[in-house]
Amino acid sequence: MKIEIRRWGDNGLYTEGQMLVNGKMAIPYTVEYHDNKVKAGTYKAYLRKDGEKYTLSYVDDTATERIIIAGHSFISAWKEQAVVVGDRLIPGAVYKGRHHLARLINRIAKAAKAGKKITLTFNEDEMQPTSIIRHWSVALNSACLAARNDAVAK
Repeated sequence: MKIEIRRWGDNGLYTEGQMLVNGKMAIPYTVEYHDNKVKAGTYKAYLRKDGEKYTLSYVDDTATERIIIAGHSFISAWKEQAVVVGDRLIPGAVYKGRHHLARLINRIAKAAKAGKKITLTFNEDEMQPTSIIRHWSVALNSACLAARNDAVAK
């Protein structure tokens, strides 16, 4: 089973893309935090069992385990060092990620049970520069001010 994340946009804050499985659209929108995204290339993917649920994982080129999650935005991707998947709400944010990820994990579980090799490829062939929308600029400015006020108070 070949999973591919086609990155199509980057603005220095987050990277946007879409996920394909065996060449067909599987998840319409992916978002990653720009500063901790993995290099373009192919990685071995696998399902890791956490209690009763499964997590889609892969190991990057620095031997760090990364995951694909149903978060909310590039902020979730930053906190978890993950790729966030779902439908695009606004640039950098997703919704319905759990639904898409559950379907994908179900497909991968069937493929793994059948003994198929699972790979995850990050492709940047169609990468274009994008702009940060005003929503994130305001949120980031507020976060920077709050962090500075906390540091001054100490």
